[in-house]
Amino acid sequence: MNNLPVLADRLAKLFLIYSIFIAAIVIGIPSAIVLLHSHSGRDVVSTAQPMNVIRHTAKVNQAPPPLHTLSFGWVTGNYSNVTGYNNLQVVSPLFATVSTLNPVKIETTPSLILKLHDEGKKVWGRVTMDEQTAAATRQFLGNPGKMEQTVQEIRDNAEKNHLDGINLDIENLTAEDRTAFTGFMIGLSNALKPNHITLSVDLQPEQGTPDSISSFNKMMGQYCDYIIFMGYDEHWATDPTPGPVTSLQWLRNNVQQFIKTGIPAQKLLLGLPSYTRIWQVNANGRTVLSQAVSSEDLNNLVLKEHRSGQWDPNTGAYYISYTAGGKQYEAWLTNTRSLQTYLQLIHDYRLAGYGFWNLNLMSPNDWNKLPNLG
Repeated sequence: MNNLPVLADRLAKLFLIYSIFIAAIVIGIPSAIVLLHSHSGRDVVSTAQPMNVIRHTAKVNQAPPPLHTLSFGWVTGNYSNVTGYNNLQVVSPLFATVSTLNPVKIETTPSLILKLHDEGKKVWGRVTMDEQTAAATRQFLGNPGKMEQTVQEIRDNAEKNHLDGINLDIENLTAEDRTAFTGFMIGLSNALKPNHITLSVDLQPEQGTPDSISSFNKMMGQYCDYIIFMGYDEHWATDPTPGPVTSLQWLRNNVQQFIKTGIPAQKLLLGLPSYTRIWQVNANGRTVLSQAVSSEDLNNLVLKEHRSGQWDPNTGAYYISYTAGGKQYEAWLTNTRSLQTYLQLIHDYRLAGYGFWNLNLMSPNDWNKLPNLG
């Protein structure tokens, strides 16, 4: 009887120890499992999270795909010696002229096309009006039957002469003629596409508000394979105020305008001049006369006379002012540095490529100084 309290006390202590042991098992093991998984999870996060961040960062900072730029050159007359022009892909000789009354007149001989093909060049035959005036263009576009006949003649002759493309160069297009011109382009596109003949169109800088030209540009972008921005003449031969034939800021503004108003950047070619002008000016700086010369000839003249020009970053050209024979002259010289500056726009806006009007005024030596844009 006297041992009962002692026994009860021992049983109570054993029960307490047993309870603590059970509690340790019930609570401790899951906690350990959670702890282990927690450490494992942190290890996964610590390695996976930075990878996710890196992948995201790489995607944001990833360089755009390399440009596969198209290089293009117009030629006039019988100029066909293009073997020395490295990386020149497309040549555009005068192929046909369009008249408001007569059938299409084919200007290019099959032997010239064959020669260019043998030299590894694609040939985009240039089609233009025989009279490049606004009145002649309007008369042509105002005759649906004549336009339909012209489309058929261009298609048939392009196929017959194995042309790779057609380059349409109809200038002095007014806002009132855009609807008719669009219809002509749609017909030409539909006629050439089955024969896999590329269609390109030359467009001058457009006047007017973006809304007034956006529908026209969207249609050009839809039905043409390429649109060539004629990046000249910022200052015409008869401009009362002398200035550059083209300039960096003027080119940039027009490229932005074309893209903003519906021309896809990947279809837009930057057309550049291979010539400049020497301006004779009066005492007030106004134009007396102007003479177009190749940029190369002007550069050689400047070097010969030991003259120097001042680089203007806004125009991307060297401004030159000099006196000769008692007369005052001004000129904006574009050289290799200028062209590299202009061609940078192709990378800046991811354009399709570039072309020069024209190769007759640009020697292979100057052409081959151009940067290789890929």
